Amino acid sequence: MKRNLFFLNLLKAAICLILASTLFFPTPRSVVKAASTISLRSIKTGTNGTGSASLILATPTGTQLGDVLIAQVVVN
Repeated sequence: MKRNLFFLNLLKAAICLILASTLFFPTPRSVVKAASTISLRSIKTGTNGTGSASLILATPTGTQLGDVLIAQVVVN
């Protein structure tokens, strides 16, 4: 019985050490450099008309693979 309790306490201590080491000593992260600078490539606007419940925006001209598209919707 004492032996089982000893191993149980040893297991608990090992788990606590593993958790503490991951919290206080995180693995180093690599630095990722941007492929290019941030710039505005193009703008596209649209309107849905009076009383419409949907809005369709076309992809701006000049959009390339990997571009980030940001949309702003204003409701009046």
